Amino acid sequence: VVISASLNDAPRTPLEWLKSPYSGADMSKGYSTINMDGQEAISLEQGAWVVVDTPGNKYQISIATLPGENPSQSLRDEMAGIVKSLTFQ
Repeated sequence: VVISASLNDAPRTPLEWLKSPYSGADMSKGYSTINMDGQEAISLEQGAWVVVDTPGNKYQISIATLPGENPSQSLRDEMAGIVKSLTFQ
């Protein structure tokens, strides 16, 4: 599982960023929204990639499994645990 953060200097919502040509996301497969400690996050590929903004939209966090497609069940479980445990303080 790879967790990365970047300044959200545009600023864009997770959905706006994922729809941009810079994300590399395949939005044709659909997405869902989830709540991460009060922040709306976008989940792609059945939870294999999640993007969320921090409160105040200062940073954007991307959490993804490697491989991104067809991750094992144990990797999916680990990813779900990370997403559920993330809090903003």
